[in-house]
Amino acid sequence: RPVAMMVPDLAMIMEIMLVSEGYKDFKVLAKKMYTLYMMMQQQMSKQHHYDFGLRNIKSVLGCAGALKRKEPEMPEQILLMRAINDMNAPKWVSQDVPLYNALLGDIFPGCELPVPDYGKLEETINEVLLEFGCQRVQHSIAKCISIYETKITRHGNMLVGGTLGGKSICWKTLAKAKTVLKASGQEGMEKVVHQVINPKSITMNELYGAYDLATMEWTDGVLSSIMRVMCQDEKLDEKWLLLDGPVDTLWIESMNTVLDDNKVLTLINGDRISMPAQVRLLFEVSDLAQASPATVSRAGMVYFDPTDLGWEPIFTSWIEKAIPAARQADVQALADKWIPKCLKVRKQCVELAPIVDANAVMSLGRLWECVAPRVDFESAGEGAGALLEKVFAFCLVWSLGASVTEESRMTFDQAVREVENVFPSSQTVYEYGFNFEKLDFALWEDRLPNPYKPPEGTPYFKIIVPTVDTFRNDFILKCLNQKHFHSLLVGCTGTGKTICAQSAIAGLDESTWTSLTINMSAMTSSGKTQEIIENKIEKRIKNKFGPPGNRRMLTFVDDLNMPRKDTFGSQPPLELLRQWVDYGCWYDRQKQTLRFVLDLHLVTAMGPPGGGRAVIS
Repeated sequence: RPVAMMVPDLAMIMEIMLVSEGYKDFKVLAKKMYTLYMMMQQQMSKQHHYDFGLRNIKSVLGCAGALKRKEPEMPEQILLMRAINDMNAPKWVSQDVPLYNALLGDIFPGCELPVPDYGKLEETINEVLLEFGCQRVQHSIAKCISIYETKITRHGNMLVGGTLGGKSICWKTLAKAKTVLKASGQEGMEKVVHQVINPKSITMNELYGAYDLATMEWTDGVLSSIMRVMCQDEKLDEKWLLLDGPVDTLWIESMNTVLDDNKVLTLINGDRISMPAQVRLLFEVSDLAQASPATVSRAGMVYFDPTDLGWEPIFTSWIEKAIPAARQADVQALADKWIPKCLKVRKQCVELAPIVDANAVMSLGRLWECVAPRVDFESAGEGAGALLEKVFAFCLVWSLGASVTEESRMTFDQAVREVENVFPSSQTVYEYGFNFEKLDFALWEDRLPNPYKPPEGTPYFKIIVPTVDTFRNDFILKCLNQKHFHSLLVGCTGTGKTICAQSAIAGLDESTWTSLTINMSAMTSSGKTQEIIENKIEKRIKNKFGPPGNRRMLTFVDDLNMPRKDTFGSQPPLELLRQWVDYGCWYDRQKQTLRFVLDLHLVTAMGPPGGGRAVIS
């Protein structure tokens, strides 16, 4: 039976909603708003997370009504302008902001947006950021407030943006700030409890539950069991269910009824879990390329652009945490001198597995933490500054310059020498290691055993003759392992990645370390990966698991990018490992309970994308 659907008359709907919310000047305002939305739809850049449909308009008008009741004396134009701005400003990408401001200025001429005062909330966010050891960047504070604003009108919100843009830190800060305000007796604030799931680290059936086809027995899913517990809990605490993982059409479409006004999760076995007001959904995703417009329109969007945050706040926080107070100013000066120029030249370099700037700077910090404790700066007296710069330059080359290919290393070498010629000039900067006895640069080559004699009785096929390459890669990897920093080795086939990792495993102290090797293939599933690791660990207390004998386990994952991508471009085994790296836990698939896995250490290796190997996120 054919059904004719009609495009909604937005202008009329706006008029009716505005007059029902108590606006006297509704005719003019509805026309202004309709024109603004038409202009935005035509002129804004096309992003996956933009939506100018009826749901967005409805939430803006709802917000305008709330503002009208809160401040009845304010001019109506300004109230509507504020509502439009509060609901739309958080989702613009940086290139669209000037255009949006121009449109808003044209449609509401002579109106200035009042700066809202968040008083106590903003103060508390500042205090929490300090407590977390983060920098009080205006961008992050604004984003925390944006999440707070969108949460008032929508119960499902998406934090969209690339990696290291500050998504996780913002929702954690807001949750903590609300809890602190509740404790101090601020009205309208509730304590926040949260649960995290990576929806792609488990299968669809393990997420929502399924029938066993042989026995017709129902097995509950992880998401459905968490939702059930949250929704039955009648305490007034705000409960946030955080879905941190790629969005794809399969699992997100099943959430549609939860995200719209029905607020009901319907399962295959006929269960209907109704969602009370204190339960909120929060999605943390890098992009919405796979999501349908139906999903995008249902959730409130806050966009995080990694370039807005930049690498400086991350580096400053690291300096405050890891560098003694007396040396902080010197290291900051070195960073200002070296890092911007080297990051600029990295844009011209080729990388087998591209990394973002903030990640390169974090690697610099980690390598410094491994190398600097072995150098006694105080004994250098007058030359302490020069020594500090040498160690810094060494760490810089093996962090910012470590991921570039052989050809690009020449470009990076020139850039380093242009900043300051601290390295000897006969060979490239990559040929020099740091000699901890002489406190100066020395060729890696001079440290090789010359001539090389294999240990007696070694079978011929096990003899590996050390070269400059194997020696320096081995040195960097062992440094990182000692301080428990995870690492990823990237290189073409036959460049000795596996041998490097195996030599690191062979050099471990057996009383404190144990090891496990996982070889991934195209058919590796996240369940299989979890099973392999869980077979090697034992229960310690309650829900905490770890390697036997209170040792650490070095887990070497070979061919990290081999698992085949699913239809929507995500790799579940990698999502499982990412959930563990971020949150230290994953879910028991049978009992749907959290398992914390302690004392695991990852060393991974992969070849360049191509053939059966995929590009990893």
